[in-house]
Amino acid sequence: MTPAFMGIDPGQSGAIAYVRGGKLLDICDMPTIDKEISPALLTQMVRMHVVEAVAVEKVWAAPTQGRTQGAQTSFKFGKAHGMALGAVGALLVALYEPTPQTWKKTFGLNADKERSRALATKLFPDMAELFKFKVNADRAEAALIALWCERHHQGPNYDRPDGAPERLPGLRLRLRDSDRERLARHRLAR
Repeated sequence: MTPAFMGIDPGQSGAIAYVRGGKLLDICDMPTIDKEISPALLTQMVRMHVVEAVAVEKVWAAPTQGRTQGAQTSFKFGKAHGMALGAVGALLVALYEPTPQTWKKTFGLNADKERSRALATKLFPDMAELFKFKVNADRAEAALIALWCERHHQGPNYDRPDGAPERLPGLRLRLRDSDRERLARHRLAR
């Protein structure tokens, strides 16, 4: 089975979407219990499909009418973003953190969530019912983030412009010199 690409729009009203071959496979709202994101349910949701790469929108405290968000709102938003990164980090797949400006530029969008919702309806007509209301704008953005991830990601064995195969860097561990020597001796002993 071909792996999917996941997009996460973090936050209390955020969503998680899965895309494969430009088609929306699945989408779900951020799991909340008593207005708090459930880490256990979030972890289960990010494991619903086998994924090759994930994009989690990089967020920060946003200005609202000349001032920044309140401390409590910013904390909750950061907590939701951190939970999403933690749940995804356990998958050990490629992780991208595009800013809203980065992924929206790819689709010719701006900060207007209504434009995101309209584009998601156009790109995923078989799932348009999921983006029917204004409140579904975060679902639309999660779907577009997943599509951005699929278009942006280069698989583990892609050809460089000169035709030579190249692997993307994987998980790298920091080793002390003594550990490197031990590993080198172990490899030579084989």
